[in-house]
Amino acid sequence: MKKKIVITSICIVCIAALFTVHKVLSFEADKAVKIIDKGKLLSDVYTDKARYNPKDSVNITIELDNKLNSNYSGKLNVYYKNLNKLIGTKEMKVEIKKGEKKSINIAWNPPANDFKGYMVEVYAFKGINVIDSRNTAVDVSSNWDRFPRYGYVAEYPKREKDETEKIIDNLNKYHINGLQFYDWQNKHHKPIPDTKDNTYSVWKDIANRDVYYDTVKNYIDAAHSKNMKAANYNLIYGAYTDYKQDGVKPEWGIYKDSEHNEQDMHQLPSGWASSID
Repeated sequence: MKKKIVITSICIVCIAALFTVHKVLSFEADKAVKIIDKGKLLSDVYTDKARYNPKDSVNITIELDNKLNSNYSGKLNVYYKNLNKLIGTKEMKVEIKKGEKKSINIAWNPPANDFKGYMVEVYAFKGINVIDSRNTAVDVSSNWDRFPRYGYVAEYPKREKDETEKIIDNLNKYHINGLQFYDWQNKHHKPIPDTKDNTYSVWKDIANRDVYYDTVKNYIDAAHSKNMKAANYNLIYGAYTDYKQDGVKPEWGIYKDSEHNEQDMHQLPSGWASSID
């Protein structure tokens, strides 16, 4: 009888061990149903551009900030997916002390197909326990307007280049690929002011706010570096009330009557540079 009990116990232990081995060998972090410490290890995951041309390499930054109550020694799994189809994976070992921050940069070469989107899922795990997860996305498109994601800029004060780059970096994390520049002009019908030496440093926008040339240019350059389309916002059939002195003809306007005596206009606050005719 005792022999049977011993044999039975050994069988149970072996089955349990085999089950554990199977779980470890078949473990897939992206199938985990529970994240143990969400937001306490992976602080951000983002790409270096809002859009990629086919055959471009994608640079991905994984930021870690260990807010766990202990040092972390485990692995990161990166899954590249198109819809529900797994395209590729990457695994790496990570060690980070309690309270420490660090960044990991990896490169990925997506398939060369045009107009495709991909999910990048990052999981931090130990054994068969997923500690934390983050994700980002990749747009591989030769033209931004196939999958437009629109944003805008509307203020251009005196600002250092690194400040404008930080703002564009933040927009890039939202995958904004079309950026419109609102009210950057000196006048909507005459965007750049006249100067004696054709140099431009600062002018007033329609709300009488300072617009700095270097700020506008730095925004455009930073946007282009992220493969964002930089677009000019302007009025259709709209001009300042002094438009005639700049060579704009009254017959180009919109009128409320067939005799062209009452020109359509939009009244703006008294402190602004002009109303809109």
